[in-house]
Amino acid sequence: MKKYKACQSCGMPLSKDELGGGTEKDGSKSTKYCSHCYINGDFTQNITAIEMQKFVQNHM
Repeated sequence: MKKYKACQSCGMPLSKDELGGGTEKDGSKSTKYCSHCYINGDFTQNITAIEMQKFVQNHM
């Protein structure tokens, strides 16, 4: 499985994730998404790509 350097949802560097990344349904760490976007195999927000861009811009 490919390991990503940044969350494939919000773009945050995974090395900066205080929880070490999101989690899959089986409790394993996600190699693709951060803990702000993905927990227990589900996305934490139900938003469009445009809404995600605005969300990320507000946190930069």
